[in-house]
Amino acid sequence: KVVVNVGLGEALANAKAMLSGPHEFFSRLDTAARFGGPAGSIAFWGAVSGLLTFLISFVRPSPFGMIAAALQVVLLPVMAVLLSWLGAGLFHVMCLILGGKAPYVVSYQVIAAMAALFPLSTALSLVPYGVIPVQFAGLWLSVSAAHAAQGVGKTKAWVLFGLLTAFGVVGSIMAQAGLREFERAGGVGAMQPPE
Repeated sequence: KVVVNVGLGEALANAKAMLSGPHEFFSRLDTAARFGGPAGSIAFWGAVSGLLTFLISFVRPSPFGMIAAALQVVLLPVMAVLLSWLGAGLFHVMCLILGGKAPYVVSYQVIAAMAALFPLSTALSLVPYGVIPVQFAGLWLSVSAAHAAQGVGKTKAWVLFGLLTAFGVVGSIMAQAGLREFERAGGVGAMQPPE
């Protein structure tokens, strides 16, 4: 059995392997891995997403300005790594509740591998409701990871992660409706007090 190394140097290869065969990919995660490599992979995908956010600001200007858009190149990798510990913890606890058996480092590698969806989500944010297909891809990968890496039954994983995805999709629909209302009202300028 060849062990998968989820790290910065393998980020692109890992993304391709995960998307083409998630069950096989997640079943080969290293149970004795260190955290540095996966954290580097998360930072990489955060940086790519930040760069895309900056480039998108030329197509759809950020209501907060170009400097805020440029700062995303630095801020997104940092925030992604900081929040990855929480995301991996939540994934791990949910898997444990469903009977998962692998250590936390495996859950962290799952989150690190799935960070490859960040740039796709950023790019599709240009399209109304474009992030919803990414949420469904995340569901598919979460179920595959819970089953292959943690040993969780597929039916249990589909039920739990399916419910969480349903809440996320509803949230995305509500956020999109709110954004349209915000734009209709005049954007950030409408929030300024009258002179």
